[in-house]
Amino acid sequence: MATVSNIAQTILDENGYAIEDFENLTLTILENKIDDAIDYINAQAGLTIAALTGEAESKTLTYTAPQNVAVKQLINLELRAYKEKGVQVGIAGMSVTYLLSDPDFKLSMQLLDKIIGRLKSPPIYVSEDIVL
Repeated sequence: MATVSNIAQTILDENGYAIEDFENLTLTILENKIDDAIDYINAQAGLTIAALTGEAESKTLTYTAPQNVAVKQLINLELRAYKEKGVQVGIAGMSVTYLLSDPDFKLSMQLLDKIIGRLKSPPIYVSEDIVL
């Protein structure tokens, strides 16, 4: 297990965002969204990834590498959706075709789907060889 401190700020930094890029978003709200993402991944994969710990706006995530990828990919998608929804949401401004043809969205969804599948059924090792 490993930990990453200030997970909310770390995710923003990794994506080239500042908290000011998001209307009405705070690090505390983002941490709540991360906890929701953890709950979703736990429910989908039958895991018990621990909720964030520590003080608000500087919470820590404790994870394995695959869990870290799953949490970050889901939050990346949520941040993007949060940013693109704008102050007002209009159907004319965003189409399903646009979203589904977006390469970044497709890649993120593929990564998230694969990592949750992997978390559901981790490989079995026998003498350090993977059993398929």
